[in-house]
Amino acid sequence: MTISIALGWWLAPAFITVVAFMAARLLGPRMRSNGGIGEVVVGLMELLCYGAAAVVSLLAWLIWALAA
Repeated sequence: MTISIALGWWLAPAFITVVAFMAARLLGPRMRSNGGIGEVVVGLMELLCYGAAAVVSLLAWLIWALAA
């Protein structure tokens, strides 16, 4: 059995996905709190950053799919 994966234009949206999530992780909120409601705010900010990365990734894949 032979399996082959052709490297092509699908690498562009894959690269954008990796970069978007790395940026969300590395450049995301750096807030720290002493507990309480501050932890909720930090969690929501991180969720917002990862959500933005997901939107960027999905848009890249949508553009790739429509262009193909």
